[in-house]
Amino acid sequence: MGTVVAQYRVKRGFSQAALADQVRCDISYISQLERGLISPSLSRVFEIAKALDMNAAMLVRRVSDEFDRSKSKRAER
Repeated sequence: MGTVVAQYRVKRGFSQAALADQVRCDISYISQLERGLISPSLSRVFEIAKALDMNAAMLVRRVSDEFDRSKSKRAER
């Protein structure tokens, strides 16, 4: 989830602090999320998606696609 959130955050021109403001959380939460140290709750996924101007289903789909690509790369090794 973290890499996808980071990609869309940068694409939207947000800093981690700006996204944290939009989501109403601490900047350390966004940092930890983007580094894969924590996983968001379902309600937080909706908040993050809204802040990134996308719907939650789209965000989850992007995460799923990223997971599938990552899984395929590992299988090739």
